[in-house]
Amino acid sequence: SDDRNHILDDLVSMLWFGAVALLIGIPPLQFPQLVLVLRFIESLSHANTSLSFGWLGERLIVSPRFHRVHHGVMAAGRRSVNYGAVFPIWDMLCRTADFTPHLPATGDTAAPEAMATGGYIAQQQAGLAQLARTLGRPRAG
Repeated sequence: SDDRNHILDDLVSMLWFGAVALLIGIPPLQFPQLVLVLRFIESLSHANTSLSFGWLGERLIVSPRFHRVHHGVMAAGRRSVNYGAVFPIWDMLCRTADFTPHLPATGDTAAPEAMATGGYIAQQQAGLAQLARTLGRPRAG
């Protein structure tokens, strides 16, 4: 599954997304449909495949090939690219779009194994443990 977000991240995201939808006037009965369409596109962009939508299509909707570059192993420690999971326009505007056809290996070599292969509970526990370690580190400067 591509849905490996922590439950706290999902909660904050949904509250934010719902508030913005209300502010811009999306009718409440259309909100679930919008969520389904956007989640489908986001899930497809995280599929472990080299699927491309072609020159024009990749500039309109994020494809699995486009977004895979963002998750490449070599992206760690460098300026990353292809942040978008639905629309590449933000990457194009911020000059972080990389449309070259290469397919890098993906993953996070520093992450605990449970983050990639563990069940739902193991992933949630590993995420909380990582958050605690990060918050417990002294700040530089």
